[in-house]
Amino acid sequence: MGYRGILHITLLMLVIGGASLFWLAPKDPFSPAETVLFDGLDQLVSKRNPSPADFVDAFSLPAECRSGDCYIERWPKPALGNPRVRLSQEVGGSIFEIALNRVCVRTDRVTVKYRGGKIKSLCDHGPCPQYAVWSDWGMMAFDWPRKSSNCVGDVVINTGRLFRDSAP
Repeated sequence: MGYRGILHITLLMLVIGGASLFWLAPKDPFSPAETVLFDGLDQLVSKRNPSPADFVDAFSLPAECRSGDCYIERWPKPALGNPRVRLSQEVGGSIFEIALNRVCVRTDRVTVKYRGGKIKSLCDHGPCPQYAVWSDWGMMAFDWPRKSSNCVGDVVINTGRLFRDSAP
């Protein structure tokens, strides 16, 4: 075999090796902010009917938030950009809101993680549009960007009776 044969085999091995690295490499992993948010949301939505105590446990909120009414201007979660957090007890359920204004949680990562949601215009219940994921305990919604951004805004979980009973 001459040098051309060795060169062809070497080039073929480089192409196969490069393709193997491409196929085996992780595909667009979650950012640190997405990981922290999704881990907390997953812990929360694994409950049958999330209570204020479940919100506190899932997101390590202060103990005084267990009452169901809590507002934190700068929540000490650096991975989420120290967002504003609001938890309120409503008739028939709770509303939990995280204002993500200093980090980017990408819209495509939300749709990959929480499949089956729909873009809805829930203007009478909050900002429009929202990517809403419904379940028997209520709704989880991500404020969808209206301009040329790929980052979601606030994340809202509503366990109120209206949202449990009106699931599509």
